[in-house]
Amino acid sequence: MPLNRLETLPPTAHFDGPNMDGLLSLDPLDVPLEKNRHRGPPLTASDDCLNVLLLGATGVGKSTFINAFINYLTFDTLNNALNGEMQNLIYSTFSTSTEDDEETEIVVGVPDDREGTSNGNRGGSDTQSCRAYTISNGDRTVRLIDTPGIGDTRGFDQDVKNMKDVISYISNYMVLNGVCILLKPNEERLTPSLRYCIVELLAHLHKDVANNITFCFTNARSTMFHAGATLNILKALLGEFQQTSPIELSKDTIYYFDSEAFRFLACVKNGIKFSNNEQQIYDSSWRQSTTESIRLINHIRSLSPHLIEKTVSLNKVRDMLTRIEMLLPSMSSVIEMEQTVNAAALFANFLAQHSIVVYHLGIEEYLEDQIKKTRTLPGAKHYRKQTIESLESSRESYSHQVSMYKKRCRAGNKSGVINVDDIRNMLHQLYALKENGKMLKEMMDEVVEGHRNVANQEDVSYIVQIRPQRRTSDNRWQSLFWVWYILRSIWSKYVK
Repeated sequence: MPLNRLETLPPTAHFDGPNMDGLLSLDPLDVPLEKNRHRGPPLTASDDCLNVLLLGATGVGKSTFINAFINYLTFDTLNNALNGEMQNLIYSTFSTSTEDDEETEIVVGVPDDREGTSNGNRGGSDTQSCRAYTISNGDRTVRLIDTPGIGDTRGFDQDVKNMKDVISYISNYMVLNGVCILLKPNEERLTPSLRYCIVELLAHLHKDVANNITFCFTNARSTMFHAGATLNILKALLGEFQQTSPIELSKDTIYYFDSEAFRFLACVKNGIKFSNNEQQIYDSSWRQSTTESIRLINHIRSLSPHLIEKTVSLNKVRDMLTRIEMLLPSMSSVIEMEQTVNAAALFANFLAQHSIVVYHLGIEEYLEDQIKKTRTLPGAKHYRKQTIESLESSRESYSHQVSMYKKRCRAGNKSGVINVDDIRNMLHQLYALKENGKMLKEMMDEVVEGHRNVANQEDVSYIVQIRPQRRTSDNRWQSLFWVWYILRSIWSKYVK
């Protein structure tokens, strides 16, 4: 059964009561969806919607993943998908070769400004802003939140803006049930860009969401549905955060998908011809990806949801600390400066206690790597100079933030747990300062305004009948298929 467009819904959130000095109070408000007459297998434990945030580097394929994911849930086999109506939630394009080895462009979905189709975006994140796709099979729903990629070629400042937009957008909802970090398999080494992308994603999340994090590998058919070299890289990187907020790497938190199977479907729907043997290969990948899709949803369903207000408050406190450090050098009153320094120490230790990672050398390493690469780029010398100056400014600013954060943590009181009430009380004290209170209030209000939920975003809701999946007790048949496929390839290449 194809997806049926229901309606465009506004984000589901409202604010109850006063601003609370920058720490917003969220109330849950979910818009009920029309129930589908045909019900699939139980994917959620109740009528509540599962909110799943998708994060990843630019170019990892989040938008394609969403299109593929919906089709895997809709059709249990590739043959059924070929005979049905392909589901196109998000616009995307890719190139492929015809039988005559001529390159042709395959278009999926309808052009949308949010997906970078109006600005000729190349190398930047295809997804220009956050958008949620709510998929319903009856009274059970899953909301996939698509986000701009990290590592945007438009620069570090664009990444900062994108992450702020992500935090602002998810504040529309009460809870996060899952956070899926998308990765490519078989990364050979931990490059500055890869380290930066993973660390920058984790740096904006509250440590309580660590149990809700999963890692989804796209295009995993190339590594026979294993993580390949990327797994060791990931283990080493996450090992750096084990003491503060351990993130588990296990079968329950690692999933393998093959977006190529969906691309094969898109090619066939666009008139590209393939052999029966090629279809059999992609059919096996389709079945594997379908099984993984159901497994991922069932795992997320089993987790305790993360209160988004915690992650939003964490990011506000980080921005407040940055603003306070900017004001401190201009203060003339020694007494008020001392009290403001104490506030900075409190904020810094709040971040240390509640973050997966606050600041990380990987970001400075990434900026330095970008500076080196920019120096060797061809093109206008004036453009290179401007870009380098911007990167150097970002590096120096970030380095200063790290230095001041460490200084404040050493000076702060670490004897007890610092909570939101402590932050709120400190803000009241800062606002009461005779000389600088008004300025501090205005700065904190700017932080709050910058984190207000994105009112012009929307949920796109669909109904989908999720078909019962054909399951086997193990993956023996799939393993035998891949062994046969590899042996056949070796025979064809070397024996014949």
